[in-house]
Formats: sequence, structure tokens, C-alpha cells
Amino acid sequence: ENAKTEMLALYGCYKTSDVGCLTKTLGSKGNGGSLENWQLDLILKQRNKTWIPVIEKSLTTGPSFVAVGAGHLVGQGSVLELLKNEGYTVERVKF
Repeated sequence: ENAKTEMLALYGCYKTSDVGCLTKTLGSKGNGGSLENWQLDLILKQRNKTWIPVIEKSLTTGPSFVAVGAGHLVGQGSVLELLKNEGYTVERVKF
């Protein structure tokens, strides 16, 4: 039941493009979020780090489309932050 509630909350944040809501909902339990720090590190931040070289390689071959879950787009260590750190210009597109 908790997982269902959390997924519906995440969907609501994503649907309304509320980055602050996503950050809070996905954040560590110590900061009001739903995940333990080690979970955040393992399922989001570590995966993001491994994706950056793959994304960069894709970008060298021409226009690219990259799809990731909403949690990978917000907070410290996000895919967007890591790409910015590599010198890429990153823009959030609302649709």
C-alpha cells in the first residue's frame, strides 16, 4: 500500500512537471523523502554515473533521444547535473 501511495505521488509530481515535488518525494527519508540514503545512491546516483559515458557516445553519432525515469532528472548527481558538469548545455522541456 505504501508503494502504491508513493508511486501515485511521484506520478502527480511528474505529470505537473513539479521538480521540487519530485526532489522532495524521492529524497532521503531524513529529508522527508521515501528512500534511504544508500538506496538513493545505488538506484539513482550510481546508475546515473554509468549512463553518462553511454549518453555522451550517443551524442557523438548525431541527434539523440535519451529517456530515463523522472527520479534520474532531479537532485544532486542527476543525469542533468552530470551532463552539465561535462560541459553540455541542458534545458528542461515541458510538454
